[in-house]
Amino acid sequence: MLEKNRKTVQSVYEKLAGYCSNIDVENTGKTKDEHVYLKEFSTNDFNFIKNHFHYDVLKNIKAFKSKENQIQLEYTLYNPYDKETLIMTFINNNNVLSIQSLFDNAKNMEKEISDKFNICFQS
Repeated sequence: MLEKNRKTVQSVYEKLAGYCSNIDVENTGKTKDEHVYLKEFSTNDFNFIKNHFHYDVLKNIKAFKSKENQIQLEYTLYNPYDKETLIMTFINNNNVLSIQSLFDNAKNMEKEISDKFNICFQS
């Protein structure tokens, strides 16, 4: 299962790399999770992954401070067909676009993060 997940994430990375230049993939080796790191936030990236790789479920949005004291947002997406999870992370630059148009359940998660971290999600 772990090997399949790595291949899927690599496939997402390879196809996204041809689509946009603002991503990177990291596997720390500490867990089975791999991350797609976004240098810039784009709802187009989320839309592309949702439509081409069937990560149709938004499981969670987390916000946390990095070691550099920057706020990072971590989106956990789930592919119910292949039963795989993809985690997308980016550093908040105070210009965060809402993904409510792609995932209905994002509204409450974005509101909670907005209240706690004073981040404004833009439509």
